[in-house]
Amino acid sequence: MTMNFVRTSLITILIHLTWPMCYGQWCEPLQNTEGIPSQSALLARILSSVHTSSISFCPFVIEGDGCDIAQGIHIQGNAFLHCDIFFVSVLDPSYAGCTVNCPGRHFNISGTLSLDGPWTFMGATHGSTFLETYGNLVGYRTSWYKYGYSPL
Repeated sequence: MTMNFVRTSLITILIHLTWPMCYGQWCEPLQNTEGIPSQSALLARILSSVHTSSISFCPFVIEGDGCDIAQGIHIQGNAFLHCDIFFVSVLDPSYAGCTVNCPGRHFNISGTLSLDGPWTFMGATHGSTFLETYGNLVGYRTSWYKYGYSPL
């Protein structure tokens, strides 16, 4: 065995052991001040990313007490929301991605909203997403369910 082979093998092993831990740090947990995922926390994070417009979220489920914006989150500029399941799915395969299960409306869009999933939207009682004039919506690996039960 040559020294280069041993060195390359050790580097490869270190990369494989540390990559998931580093990669998982790039997603952001979504929690309000009470420590639960909420629509207001999602809105605050979108508003705080005015300059980057791209956010990678760790998987979450917004439901129950987390449903605190009935009129929907207004997207005026460009927002790219990514749900990063890589790190979490390795540790716990039960995570299905980023889920919003709330009544009312989820988004009002007058700019551009791009979703890279897995995203799931359900429970909306006034239409999950409303596209205003010049509003654009792109959903990749994204599902909308009518009244929380059947796929649209």
